[in-house]
Amino acid sequence: KLGISGNTRSQPTAAVQPKPQPNAGAAAANQLLNEGVTIVKLAVKYDNSKLYPEAYESYSKALDNFSKALSTGLVKGKTSTTVIERMDGYLKRMYKIEALVCGKDKRKRKGNFVDIITSMTKCGYNPVPEGEESFLQARLAETRKDPAALAYYSKGLEYLMAKHHACKAAGTATDKRIVESIGKMLDRAEQLKHSNFGRSTNL
Repeated sequence: KLGISGNTRSQPTAAVQPKPQPNAGAAAANQLLNEGVTIVKLAVKYDNSKLYPEAYESYSKALDNFSKALSTGLVKGKTSTTVIERMDGYLKRMYKIEALVCGKDKRKRKGNFVDIITSMTKCGYNPVPEGEESFLQARLAETRKDPAALAYYSKGLEYLMAKHHACKAAGTATDKRIVESIGKMLDRAEQLKHSNFGRSTNL
């Protein structure tokens, strides 16, 4: 006996559904931001102590957290603006110390800069001025036979490629001028890789 009282006919039982948690996504985004802030404070501490490998890795981890938070689409308004501004500064600092940490070995590079910049671009950041400035710096470095030319081309490419990726994700066409600049930088970067002075990544 099953001890069932009343109507003993079999009744369909509705599947138990978990209650919706509308704030779960926002909570996750906030956690990513808070963790990013904690990590970046450590990065700055390392940086100030000239512990560049540790600083570089910590900046990378913090930027990854901030990028993931932005990618949720739940970081908006003033918070989004502040996060992007901070990310921009940390990213530029990573570019600066990358030569000290990685040297010529690109395998030591941390993070995907294009993905990070793309996440910023989708939230309103404009990477084009930085990309074009790097393009100009690369051309100037070439005229001076400066090994940093290759690094400037690489940096410019990452910023402009981020714009291209963001446009593609939004279903819009990338400005023809940007596409042309990407092509030119790719060609020059490839040529410099095989030149006598395209060996440094120091920006």
